[in-house]
Amino acid sequence: MTVSSKSLSTLTYILFSGIEDAEDLPVELFRSLPSLEALVISECRRLKALPVRAILRYLPSLEMLEISECKDLDLSMDEDSHDGVGEGMNNLQLQGMTSQGKLRGYPQLDFSGESGNQRGMPNLQSGEPTKLRELRFYEIDKMKTLPWWMQHLTNLEELSILDCSNLKALPEWFPNLTSLKQLRVIGCGKELPRRCREITGEDWPKISHIQKVDIMLRASSSAFLLSRYLA
Repeated sequence: MTVSSKSLSTLTYILFSGIEDAEDLPVELFRSLPSLEALVISECRRLKALPVRAILRYLPSLEMLEISECKDLDLSMDEDSHDGVGEGMNNLQLQGMTSQGKLRGYPQLDFSGESGNQRGMPNLQSGEPTKLRELRFYEIDKMKTLPWWMQHLTNLEELSILDCSNLKALPEWFPNLTSLKQLRVIGCGKELPRRCREITGEDWPKISHIQKVDIMLRASSSAFLLSRYLA
């Protein structure tokens, strides 16, 4: 069964889960999702590139983005250097796709031949607005620093980073996230919590403007290493 483009245009939530063979996501798919408010990409273990420009350009309603358990995805690299756009994705079967409301329980979707290219994608440094307010990274093992494109998310209010063990420090541009109200860092080793320690940590000046900061060593721990709430 094939879902029509009209049906896709009404989706507000979508989950890509367990797409084991995919190294890229098809750019053209995002053109069909103008109403999408939440996007979750999970357990795509061979995914190597994320078409960030397409996501931010073609999903004008997007408010939440979650990326989890993508073992080969290296978000630390500049998108331009390895921004694959769908080669090898023909006859893609999106197995774990769900939606809110009446569109729950989708059958397999076949986007044969819909992989596109990134020509015409906007330059994120141009300051083009995005509605993205919540961003979550879970178990992105190869992420050694936060992706450069985050600094242009001017409306970002909540950032959660869980079990990203190779993330050792926050980038110099982190204070550019002036709308950020909540930061959660859980299970990312000992170095990052040390650097985020109030007053004495090297990264403390980068997060001191955030209203709510929760940092803990492990997700199973009941005590926060740092829990800070500003009035």
